[in-house]
Amino acid sequence: MNKIDNTWQKDWELKENPKKEKEISLKLIEVFKAFLIDYKIDEKSKKTKERYYWHLHALGGYIIEQAIYDEEYKDNETMEILLEQLSPYEGPLIYHSNESHQKELDTVCKRLYKFLKKIITNHELQRNFFASLRNP
Repeated sequence: MNKIDNTWQKDWELKENPKKEKEISLKLIEVFKAFLIDYKIDEKSKKTKERYYWHLHALGGYIIEQAIYDEEYKDNETMEILLEQLSPYEGPLIYHSNESHQKELDTVCKRLYKFLKKIITNHELQRNFFASLRNP
């Protein structure tokens, strides 16, 4: 896995609510792409790139599961669910039995959280970012 593309959408399919799953998947893909551009992923080592792609892929699948199966998130927008699962300190518990993978995921999630908060607090960035999500 060395790039984000629409095959991720297929990987994340649950076949419970295809329309909602597709909508969330496409938004997550756009958010993740914007994050990686901002992070300058192309300038990172091969290992770092792989780690980021791997953990963003896992996070996306987790977010979609939450949106579809968890009653708490049934009516929430993608960004609300994503921000609810992230914090300045960690991401959601995805790797229950692998502490090193979870620590790597937490690192990626902390950086993603910082990126999203930067966009949300900068009104011009926010306007441009959300406009790009509406018009991919």
